[in-house]
Amino acid sequence: MAEANPQRGILREVAMSFVVAGLVVFVGWLDTVTGLRPDVTVLYLVPIGLATYEFGLWPGLLVAGAAAAAEILSHPGGERFSEVAIVADAITHLAVFVLAAVVVDRLLAQLREITRLEARRDFDLSVARDVYQTTLSLPATRRTDLSLGFSQAFAFELGGDYMHVSDTGDGMFVAVGDISGKGAAAALFSVTLHQEVLESVHATSDPAEVVRSVNRRLYQATPGQMFVTLFCAFIENGELRYVNGGHEPGFLLSPPEQPRQLLSERTLPLGIEPEVDAATTALPFSPGSLLLLVTDGVTESPRMQPHPYERLSSLLSAERDAPPQQVADRVFSEAAPRAAGETQRDDITVLCVRRSG
Repeated sequence: MAEANPQRGILREVAMSFVVAGLVVFVGWLDTVTGLRPDVTVLYLVPIGLATYEFGLWPGLLVAGAAAAAEILSHPGGERFSEVAIVADAITHLAVFVLAAVVVDRLLAQLREITRLEARRDFDLSVARDVYQTTLSLPATRRTDLSLGFSQAFAFELGGDYMHVSDTGDGMFVAVGDISGKGAAAALFSVTLHQEVLESVHATSDPAEVVRSVNRRLYQATPGQMFVTLFCAFIENGELRYVNGGHEPGFLLSPPEQPRQLLSERTLPLGIEPEVDAATTALPFSPGSLLLLVTDGVTESPRMQPHPYERLSSLLSAERDAPPQQVADRVFSEAAPRAAGETQRDDITVLCVRRSG
């Protein structure tokens, strides 16, 4: 089998050589029969382009010369033309044929370069995807009093949405963020963000201190045009303590109350300024309570307009007794494209946490 491939390649080259030569002869014969009414010399571009594509520039130029010679032989003189006029016409066409071969060769070179760059891009994306997936695991918990539901989809190969859940000594830490930009740059930035969040959560159980610490490190370590909005919270001992760093407002549903938005005043996205003014807000997280966190892929979805927060509040009220995964799936399905031809414009992340009743 190892010898078959080279043989097939040789046979293909021989066959293509015959095809090119046959086309030149055919166009020359057709030119002889029709004369210049119509002018069929443009058909010589077919074997010239084919020879350049299959064998390279010099074979293409050789076929261009053969085409010009065939044109002279097709019109040896007669009543219509003098010999000088025929030769002049053939030289003009030869220049066009040579130009066609050069253009085809240049286009092929550009196509090969584009193919090489796309292969390199695919390789870089695969590496970035592996790093991203091995670093950021799906949310999970060993706690029996708290259950999770989540759904996520990226607009491109890699996303800029961030989601993290980890058990703490007395409860759970949750975070949802949205990094500026999309694609590989945002995904790699999320890896840096994840490491900073982990170190900060291990050092403190105050969400305001987590936000301040992560902000300082991101400001020092990342480009000025990169930043992240971040909602982070600790759920411990029947209490929800959170900071919203410029992120979409979360929702807290505590039966029998109506859903309420979770905001933090004056807290900027992280990475813009060296220090942020973050303050922790504490609310009861009683049995049956549900926390919903989303990114702007939900609130800015065309399907959620014109009042996305009212839509989210209504969805939570309708699903107040549902498992958290059902709530996450419902919110995701409302925001994600469904009709044929619709495209997802932004990353979508939905995270729900419910305390068992």
